[in-house]
Amino acid sequence: MEISKNKLYYQYIQNLRLIDDTFARVVFKNKDCVELLIQILFDDEELRVIHFYTQYEFKNIGGRSITVDLYVEDSKGRHINIEFQKDKKGASIKRARYHESMMDGHISFPREKWKEIPEVYVFFITEEDIFGYGKSKYKVERKIEEVNESFQDDEHIVYINGENIKEEKLGYLMHDLKCKEAKDMHYEVLAREVRHYKESEEGIQEMCEISRKIREDGEKEGISKGIKQGMSIGMNKGRRQGISKGKAKMRKEIVENMVKSGKFSYEDISLVTGMKMTDIITLCN
Repeated sequence: MEISKNKLYYQYIQNLRLIDDTFARVVFKNKDCVELLIQILFDDEELRVIHFYTQYEFKNIGGRSITVDLYVEDSKGRHINIEFQKDKKGASIKRARYHESMMDGHISFPREKWKEIPEVYVFFITEEDIFGYGKSKYKVERKIEEVNESFQDDEHIVYINGENIKEEKLGYLMHDLKCKEAKDMHYEVLAREVRHYKESEEGIQEMCEISRKIREDGEKEGISKGIKQGMSIGMNKGRRQGISKGKAKMRKEIVENMVKSGKFSYEDISLVTGMKMTDIITLCN
């Protein structure tokens, strides 16, 4: 890689934080980091990670597929999706609903009893308070309106507000997620990984390669979207041109038939078709 590009990537890497999904996908490949994260989110130090994946893709052949930042199965059998979001747009309520539904579709199987479907959590860790109530977290649960009781469907959506964390452990976590330097972090497990990717030669080189690949993948995706958009525009333009030509052909046939009948003057034909008399004369000669 060229030196100038290396410098650019180095500067880019030094500004990354764990709340940036580009960096989160790398650091949270480490099981200890994932375990710390879920222990804090659930306030349970005994919790363990059974399986976990970063940038896990849930495919939907007939509709929209999604790629989640972090997908975890814990020691209590819960399936957990954790998303890191810097802005409100990426933490849409409808997005949380869709993530939950996609998880359900991938963890339930034919002939499985309904009661055996695992409990599901979707966490959105946001830098901003997207609801604006000043709470540390917002836990979304379904309920039976008429009796004001929990629906108990084992599906949960939780928004963590990075602007106002009152709980000590969660507050330290959000502080660390927004730090650029390992020396400023509270949790050594996270600091160790950040230090590796930002300060060691091996880690920096690995991050440079990852950043390059992300950029190239983004460019390829952009080109692909551009081609599809271009094809769509071309098809729409062709359709419009076809309709326009079809109308012109039909108008010509109408004019010719009116002229052949000998019952209409050029003025009459102009009034009926909306064409100029000069165009009618040209068309018929």
